[in-house]
Amino acid sequence: MIAFLLSVLADSAVTAALLAIAAYLGRSWIDARLTKAVQHDFDKKLVAFKDSLEAETRRSEAVRNAGFAAMLSQRSALAAKRVEAAQALWSGVLEARKATGC
Repeated sequence: MIAFLLSVLADSAVTAALLAIAAYLGRSWIDARLTKAVQHDFDKKLVAFKDSLEAETRRSEAVRNAGFAAMLSQRSALAAKRVEAAQALWSGVLEARKATGC
């Protein structure tokens, strides 16, 4: 009877040890899987965020370049108008001199 009890206890101890090892390995495996899943999601979101930042940078650079081009065009047109005005003024001065005889 004692031998049977010792046999049952030994079998129970072995079973408990195997279950404990299986539980530990299962927990470790689940922990590793969750960590990798979270890391994968984080990496995907990080790539998407970097892409959106680059797109925003390209868009703002395009807006800035368009603004500079418009400003340059405006300044060129203004400079051309000033030259035309100066030429018209000088022509008027020359016509006035002809009329006054100076």
